[in-house]
Amino acid sequence: TSEDTASCRRIRPAQGETDTGVTICYNTVKDVKYVKPVIAATCMGINPVNWRTDDQPALLHDTITVRLDTATHVLVVENYSGSEYRPYKNLINVGDIHSCEPWLYSECLARNMAVRTWNWRAQQLEDRRVAAADEAFLQFEDRRVAIADEAYAQFYNRRVAAADEAFLQLEGRRVAVASPARTGRKEEVR
Repeated sequence: TSEDTASCRRIRPAQGETDTGVTICYNTVKDVKYVKPVIAATCMGINPVNWRTDDQPALLHDTITVRLDTATHVLVVENYSGSEYRPYKNLINVGDIHSCEPWLYSECLARNMAVRTWNWRAQQLEDRRVAAADEAFLQFEDRRVAIADEAYAQFYNRRVAAADEAFLQLEGRRVAVASPARTGRKEEVR
């Protein structure tokens, strides 16, 4: 049902010719009056001739027009009888010509498999390139932070050492100034 499909986050309907990780869904009828809910009830569909999800018609084999009915999500064909397929239990091939689809759309599907495969591979390469760039940036950032931390530590240690030295010099002068006062001798403070 539509609710079941919508609740499943792993089923994503195809939206065009190049998207990957999607479900390609279609069912073909001669007219929407032949839609059988048992077979054709769906909430998604794509035209495998032009790879569109709107009602833009597409020409197949120079004479067959294929259009997606957006209300029922089924393909409606014109100028094709499907007579080479015998009806089965008044269910299939009586207006609903689902059995003809492998032959009818085979060239379109073969071309599209190549397009989607190429797109998937390109995306994998891009993902790897981005991952490598991210890793290189993180390594650079780690080195930069380590260098900055080391520089700060050296600066801080020099500053503390200089402050300690200044304090000791100042303390030494105070001691030197205080000592003559106890002994009665005067010393010059520098």
